[in-house]
Amino acid sequence: MNQLSISEKQDSLDVLFYQIRSCKKCGLSVTRKHALTGEGNINASIMFVALSPGAKENVANRMFVGPSGQIFNELLNLVGIDRNSVFMSNLVKCMLPNNRKPNNNEIETCSYFLSEEI
Repeated sequence: MNQLSISEKQDSLDVLFYQIRSCKKCGLSVTRKHALTGEGNINASIMFVALSPGAKENVANRMFVGPSGQIFNELLNLVGIDRNSVFMSNLVKCMLPNNRKPNNNEIETCSYFLSEEI
């Protein structure tokens, strides 16, 4: 298998992230502030996948900045993992109204993006 250089990986992610940010394949594009792309070390050996951005993440356009982010950071510190050494993403890229569960269409639509991030 041919390994991509860091530059090639970043270029590929930049294209994917543009596709995520401009996606209008489901109704969540109407209610979101941001479609949240993955973030972190693109060469990480550890990847965390959350369900979807929360309200604070939707505003900040960053992973794990709300209450769950505080717990996430504490857990990383507890096991000695530097947050900058991991890659983080979401199954569904847009905030879910009223913190509801995603429907099958939303999961299927975003699954492509997550698969490409992985």
